[in-house]
Amino acid sequence: MKKIFTFCCIVISSCFTTSFAQVFNTQHDTAVATIVTSANVDNKITVLSTQSQPVKIKWTATNTNFPSDWLTSAALGLCDNNGCLNNGSNYLFNHVILSDFYSPGVAGDFHMVLNLSSATTLGTYYLTVNLRDEAGSQSKDIVFLITHNTTGISSVTMANEKQLFVSPNPAADHTQLYFNITKDQNIEVAISDALGKEVVHGNYTITSRNPTVNINTGSFATGIYYVKVKTENGILTERISIVK
Repeated sequence: MKKIFTFCCIVISSCFTTSFAQVFNTQHDTAVATIVTSANVDNKITVLSTQSQPVKIKWTATNTNFPSDWLTSAALGLCDNNGCLNNGSNYLFNHVILSDFYSPGVAGDFHMVLNLSSATTLGTYYLTVNLRDEAGSQSKDIVFLITHNTTGISSVTMANEKQLFVSPNPAADHTQLYFNITKDQNIEVAISDALGKEVVHGNYTITSRNPTVNINTGSFATGIYYVKVKTENGILTERISIVK
């Protein structure tokens, strides 16, 4: 009886370990890009060298606030190591796509293609993609944080380190806080003016698939404001400029 009990414990423990085993890494949790016309935004996938066999990755777009003129088949595509698919008929959100095999220890292709030459909506928006290995051992959300400008040059900068982004900044009537997070959590947001007077204070829940907080700045006077966010990992700060 004791042997049976021990065997059951081992089996149960093994199941739980497998369910949460890390199989792959991504180049970054949040890929940050500024686009004038078009750009490829890389976020490569690397299967851990501890894996004895190549691994296929299932992925799908899960959440976005991209404007409609960014979501057309001519504007948006996602690519893995098996090829690229565009978002015609909202395809990227309605299907789970299976990659080719990623070899252990080798950074394999995964990137977003954006062609915003015909898009008229400007600003900063996000798109979340869920990645998971074919066996279901690991699931991870990555975020593409994209700013569309009409001037300057397109640039791609990845941001694993930075955890809080504010856009638009400068702002007029509204802005958004974007968080580079890997798990859902409760946060506390406080915004103060240059004299230290608190103008916003609230508690919010953010998720890896919707890592944003909308801030109404319509009542703010022109000037500099300071954002302070308490998270599970510590305190994040940023500065907002309000221009009316």
